[in-house]
Amino acid sequence: QAANFRGTHQVIAGLELAGTRVGETMPDGFRPATQDEFDGWAARQGRCTPDGITCGTGLYIEGTAAQPVHHILIEDLVCHRWAGGGIQTSLGDWLVIRRNNSQLNAFNSYYGHSGISIFYSKEVPGDRVPHRVIVAENVCAWNHEKVNSTAIGQNYPTDGNGIIIDLTTEHGYPHATLIDGNIVIGNGGSGMHAFSSERITFRNNLAVWNKRNKNQRDRGYPEIGLGNKAGCEAYGNIVVPLEGNGVTGQGNIRDNVQLSRQEAEATFVRFDLDLA
Repeated sequence: QAANFRGTHQVIAGLELAGTRVGETMPDGFRPATQDEFDGWAARQGRCTPDGITCGTGLYIEGTAAQPVHHILIEDLVCHRWAGGGIQTSLGDWLVIRRNNSQLNAFNSYYGHSGISIFYSKEVPGDRVPHRVIVAENVCAWNHEKVNSTAIGQNYPTDGNGIIIDLTTEHGYPHATLIDGNIVIGNGGSGMHAFSSERITFRNNLAVWNKRNKNQRDRGYPEIGLGNKAGCEAYGNIVVPLEGNGVTGQGNIRDNVQLSRQEAEATFVRFDLDLA
């Protein structure tokens, strides 16, 4: 990781965290001259290397079950070209992640990382408010897992999503999470989704041409996915699917707009994304 924080009441703002290894000498003496050469070298390792070169995340906010991290503001970061994820929290509460740009991450992650990940939310004492975890106004683009998630026992790429809310039920997290006003475009996995997570609201997001990894398309990954747990909802979102699913899952899905590429280009944007 470029930055690994533990603790409480922290503001992390205004940083560029660049994970590129082009031009550096790898442990075996290989020196990649291009990003493609590094990606090829990392794929040949077949695992997460102990030095973190093949799985390192740009910013990792890490708590424990006994001591969750809490009251953390992450804003105005640019995280790019990390072999693992761009921004990840684990075992946290009272989190705000806003106005960040997380792109071109997760290519070589054997753990299955994404642009922004909220992993294992864990409650700390405090007032009940509408949302204690907020992910808002971020741009997550072209994050794409190109190796299998062997470190978590899977023989296919599981992630490379724009934004994922992951396993909040694992520690019985009782509070709501808001995913609001984000732009997710061209990611290999979903644009954004909840996995085994409750009380997640996706609202006013734009998801364009995600699921670029054929494995994820074949497995039915959505642009925006609520999962199958209780209390999730999605409304006011705009989705432009590459193919197949737009907004899916179990919950309150209403007032979303799904456009074809032609409709989107005629309305507000022109884009040209090659499939990977």
